[in-house]
Amino acid sequence: MPTPQRNHLYKLMVVGDTGVGKTTFSSVIRILHPEEWNVDLISYKVSEIVINLNGEQIKLIICDMSSEENDRSIRSSFYNAVDGIFILYDSTNRKSFQ
Repeated sequence: MPTPQRNHLYKLMVVGDTGVGKTTFSSVIRILHPEEWNVDLISYKVSEIVINLNGEQIKLIICDMSSEENDRSIRSSFYNAVDGIFILYDSTNRKSFQ
């Protein structure tokens, strides 16, 4: 499989309060793409998947970040390097959206 060009490589981050489903969201992606690689680190999980969109290979690198307060510096360093963010919240808990 040819390596996608930079404009076909997208770094995405999953953010949200504790308990809103960030890891569940990332786990579903892992289940749907089990052949791709996944890395579990202390403060975050990284999944890389390749999808075919209109005949072109698109590589997505998805980071599921910890929402712990002490991991804030790690999280902020990722913000500058991402192309998109999934913001997850609990629709039954208004505070999780603030």
